[in-house]
Amino acid sequence: MFPLALSSIERLHLHDDWPEFPNQIFARVRFRGELQPELAAKALRIATRRHVWHQAVVRRTPTGRWFWEQDESVKPQFVWSDHGEQAFERIDLARGPVCRLQGRRLPEGSELTFQVHHAVADGVGGMQYLRDWLVIYDNLAAGKSPEQGLEALEPALLRQRNRLGILKPRYLLNVWRQAIGLFGASKFLFRRFATIAATAPTDSRGEGPADEAWPHYRAITWTAEELVQLRNALRSAQVSLNDWLLAGVFHGLDQWHRQQFGQELAGWVRLIVPINLRTAEDRRLPAANRASLVQLDRRPGWEPDPLGLARGISYELRLIRNWQLDRMFLLLVRGMSISDAWLRSAVSRRRPRATSMLTNLGKPLLRLGLPTERGKILTGGLRLEELDVVGPIRFGMPLSFAVAEYGGELRLTAHYDGRRLTAEQVECLLGELRERILRLPDDAPGKVSPA
Repeated sequence: MFPLALSSIERLHLHDDWPEFPNQIFARVRFRGELQPELAAKALRIATRRHVWHQAVVRRTPTGRWFWEQDESVKPQFVWSDHGEQAFERIDLARGPVCRLQGRRLPEGSELTFQVHHAVADGVGGMQYLRDWLVIYDNLAAGKSPEQGLEALEPALLRQRNRLGILKPRYLLNVWRQAIGLFGASKFLFRRFATIAATAPTDSRGEGPADEAWPHYRAITWTAEELVQLRNALRSAQVSLNDWLLAGVFHGLDQWHRQQFGQELAGWVRLIVPINLRTAEDRRLPAANRASLVQLDRRPGWEPDPLGLARGISYELRLIRNWQLDRMFLLLVRGMSISDAWLRSAVSRRRPRATSMLTNLGKPLLRLGLPTERGKILTGGLRLEELDVVGPIRFGMPLSFAVAEYGGELRLTAHYDGRRLTAEQVECLLGELRERILRLPDDAPGKVSPA
């Protein structure tokens, strides 16, 4: 399997990793019950071995090519604490390991945080580690075969992880529309977009390394009852929950910025939206990067009707998917990766790339085959109570959102730059978003917002 050449998107994430802004993804789970640290560590070793990354490190050849190689001295890292907060270290891909699991005991249970480098996996890929760990831990606690109930993976599929399907009939039928996509992409290069707290530094000269409390995040939850009511109203309005969330973030950010900083978000508000490109062919693919990005620009002040804004977002995203324009970002990255110097230059400019980002992971813990209690997963005598997913922040983008549904509840997590925003400011924003999302839309026509 190894050595394995880094794909273009993996090289981008490798170069876009800075001491000030580590390019890493977290998933925090909170359990009720007594966790067994030895079993947790063993489950981690088995889970990472399933995905072949357990001893992977990054190496560069004398000719400048980047490869994943296997280093037998590297071991999956599990850190456990019986008391107190834990500090998270930045993952170094040259030394390994590529992922880490840290846990601590709580008064009424325990907490685990999975940490993985973005060059290894996207959000969905990172959640594969957690999914496998939950099943393996339950099997170990019950004395069963560790991988019982888990579908066999095919590591050979990793050699195809960078495929874009551009020779498939569906893409070829839409190839003439890619020029439209390039034209649309060009406007993002020249359009001025807003940054949060624009008076704060937006380049490396004003930022110190991530502090010991990194990552900083806060979260809010919509209950199962609220979610059912919200979904019913959105179904009547013919708007998806994801589009309603995006509209809420556009309007909520603008309103919150006026309240906190005494000024509107100048220019367009730009949200990065990851798009999962996995298909049925990837069912047995180990953890990897199989996502692209699209950017949505809106002026919330121009579109006060939240239903109209949500419908405009729905229309734009539908066109992007139907016309296969969601490959455009990866095609551009592939073009830049022809020269490693070009790729490094693209990410080293340290310029803001968006106002914020919203990653929607849907229901990442669905269909695990584990027993449940009141909708919450049971594993090895533990009940999984909460799930938080934390995406990376960037230069000039001090706030990143991730949303996931678990146990019938919807949870929105905000990862924020503690050097530029306070916990109180972020909690105020989350409170605004929670109330805004619950303002059920009237079933009115609603105009399509301008892109």
